[in-house]
Amino acid sequence: MIVKSDAPKYPLRIPLEVKLAIEKSAKENGRSINTEMVMRLVDSLRRDSSKGNLAKS
Repeated sequence: MIVKSDAPKYPLRIPLEVKLAIEKSAKENGRSINTEMVMRLVDSLRRDSSKGNLAKS
């Protein structure tokens, strides 16, 4: 896992309803908003990878 200080920053624009849903989910899971977003992205990428859908770059 990347150490917090080594993680690159990436500004992201998201629809308000998505932001609110992430905030709610983060609170329910006892996580920061950033951690919730990262965990959801990682989970999505793992599912795509297991289906053979991960883009080759």
